[in-house]
Amino acid sequence: MRYGWTKEGITWNEISPILNMKWKTIAFHSNNYTYIKKNTRGVYMFLGKYSIAEDNKLSSPFYIGRAICIRSRFKNHLNKNKYGRKIQKLNLECFFSYLPLEEQTINEIIQVEDSLIETFGPVYNKRRERVDKLERADNLLNVKFQDQK
Repeated sequence: MRYGWTKEGITWNEISPILNMKWKTIAFHSNNYTYIKKNTRGVYMFLGKYSIAEDNKLSSPFYIGRAICIRSRFKNHLNKNKYGRKIQKLNLECFFSYLPLEEQTINEIIQVEDSLIETFGPVYNKRRERVDKLERADNLLNVKFQDQK
């Protein structure tokens, strides 16, 4: 698996509509799970916000996942505190960003997750390579791009 953002233009063109959907972002703190509607399914990212300069910050996903119940998954990550020490070492502000995908099947959600992982190459994802690179999340979400006819 490749780590870090891809330089491939086509990948960014494919993922752009997904990134422009209605993502919700909350700080990764214990009581914030209450902001996530119960039984919401979809994909999520842990975002680390790095200070580049005093007034300049850069956000990047360091883990991307999917869940049938994002609220439960958020709480599960909190309880594990899996990333807590890593976040502290890197001196990051941590945010949890999620995209509800209520109308999509689990296979479609997996395709969206795979597309995000392929684009951002988050450092804490240990995933299989995409099984079928021809099936893209944009097709499953019925999104058309400028270069498609």
